[in-house]
Amino acid sequence: MCSRWMLILCLTLILCLTLILCLTLILCLALILRLTLILCLTLILCLTLILCLTLILCLTLILCLTLILCLTLILCLTLILCLTLILCLTLILRLTLILCLTLILRLTLILCLTLILRLTLILCLTLILSLTLIVWLTLILCLTLILCLSGAAG
Repeated sequence: MCSRWMLILCLTLILCLTLILCLTLILCLALILRLTLILCLTLILCLTLILCLTLILCLTLILCLTLILCLTLILCLTLILCLTLILCLTLILRLTLILCLTLILRLTLILCLTLILRLTLILCLTLILSLTLIVWLTLILCLTLILCLSGAAG
């Protein structure tokens, strides 16, 4: 009578632990999928920002060149020289600002990728440890069940 209850108790314990370990594995996989989605969205956002800044740079260059040409046709030579100097300085400042922003975005992208890679490595290690724990617990439970069955048979 006692051995039957022990056997039922062992089987219930094995089922509960297996269910807990499976749920843990599912949660780890869901977390990995979420982090992968965050990585993809971050990459898309960074690439979009880089493309927008490149477009702004091209439009700024076109605008400055158009202004220089229009002023050359309308104003006298002295006025043209002064305005050209002002426009060139403005262009240099804008280009410097755009280049700095592009560099900051690239560095941010590198830092985001590094962080995401580290988090992915941590999740993979957690998954490996969880799987190892599942294997060990299953082995221990099987050995316990064998010992219970051999004790019940003996």
